[in-house]
Amino acid sequence: PFFLFTGHEIVHPDYVSNEFWSGQIDRKRVSVPPWKPLLELHPCDFQSSMLKGCAPSDENAKDFYSVDRRREVRALYYAMIAEFDDMVGTYVKQVEDLGLTGNTVFIVTSDHGDMQMEKQQFYKMSPYDASASVPMVIADGRRRHDHTIITAPTQLIDLVPTILDLAGVEREDRPAGLDGASLAPLLEGGHWDRDFVVSQFHGDNIAMSWFLAVAKLGNATYKYVVWGTGAEHPSRLFDLEKDPDEDDDLAASRPDVVAALDARLRSVVDYGAVARDVARYNHASFALWANKTGPRWRDEVHHPGLRWDPAFNATLDASLAALEDFLADDDPQIQPCRLSLAWPPK
Repeated sequence: PFFLFTGHEIVHPDYVSNEFWSGQIDRKRVSVPPWKPLLELHPCDFQSSMLKGCAPSDENAKDFYSVDRRREVRALYYAMIAEFDDMVGTYVKQVEDLGLTGNTVFIVTSDHGDMQMEKQQFYKMSPYDASASVPMVIADGRRRHDHTIITAPTQLIDLVPTILDLAGVEREDRPAGLDGASLAPLLEGGHWDRDFVVSQFHGDNIAMSWFLAVAKLGNATYKYVVWGTGAEHPSRLFDLEKDPDEDDDLAASRPDVVAALDARLRSVVDYGAVARDVARYNHASFALWANKTGPRWRDEVHHPGLRWDPAFNATLDASLAALEDFLADDDPQIQPCRLSLAWPPK
């Protein structure tokens, strides 16, 4: 028996490809997401757009907002996917050539998606499906099945118990308290009793932690998104099948669905407590770094090459004053995402 795990960072920023793979993508067939005016974005999308360097200056706005530019970013992403797909094919062919297809299971997935100009963003770290949802393809050569699309909510932490099941690892030999549930029953046409999954993110390029739950209720699949503790901004609700671009917030009109998904989310994570803990951790970490770095932290916190440096440097005194205030705060609180092009807000 053998187990091979291999990861490729080819489908990842920076978006680069070579002439061959770029040439495989027909630009005429590449759709371009429409963009709202910057100040009509959700405040937390606005913050992420700025943090990712996607809020242009007046000088380069014309080029930045070009539809052709957005199309080319997406085309290069597709080119990287095409090259990755070819790499997967190389593995599959090698197994076929060795005559091992009949007892080999392939699993192809990813650790994150990527915003491809949706909501005026690129890269990951967003609760929208373009970033938070990933492909998962499982091909079990030991069984002959028709190609089947399974719509049950699944999550990446299900992979370890799935692999242990497929490998025949006995229960007593598995780690105690293992998260996730095996997907093996789904591969065999069996029953799946979970109706929701959750996700959360705490990191850079966002203004505060976010949490989400995706659940199948009846014939619909809903996504519920909470920012911070839930008090800083109204939570959001999307029907992923009718509204795959996640533009139509249903939270106000479907309080019953909001309550159902909020209960599911809270059954897994106390998001208010976690968001506050993350805010305190971020403050303590920055203070530790500033104290260790000494007075030069004011220079180190921004320098050419960092995505946020042009905006930071445009109002340098105000930016540094904001950080000084942040460091001096003995009880940092989660602040709502701001929708302002200037600092301090006017």
